[in-house]
Amino acid sequence: MREPRPADAPALFEGALGQPEVLRWVGFKPHTDVQQTRRQLDFEAHRWLRGSGWLWVLGLRTPQAPDGEAVGQVELTPLSQPAAQAFHLRLGYVLAQGHGGQGLMSEAVSALLA
Repeated sequence: MREPRPADAPALFEGALGQPEVLRWVGFKPHTDVQQTRRQLDFEAHRWLRGSGWLWVLGLRTPQAPDGEAVGQVELTPLSQPAAQAFHLRLGYVLAQGHGGQGLMSEAVSALLA
């Protein structure tokens, strides 16, 4: 897992955030274009700085992407504000099509909660 980057937007849009099948249980509608995904990543960066939510990108290392191609995301969101006083967090995640069943998200969530 790593911090999100603006360059992650195309891969996240194409693999997960623009895909209705991936998001059917998540609670928000698929993004309609990559610009919407970029805006979402910008929003998440601001939430991190304010301490009101935390998002990590699941990067899968390949020879073409040694820092990890974005194939999913994991998020912690406080259920009350201010976040510093929140006792309950919501864990959410999405994983791009074709990457399920490999234990990637189990590994990511375990690392996050460790």
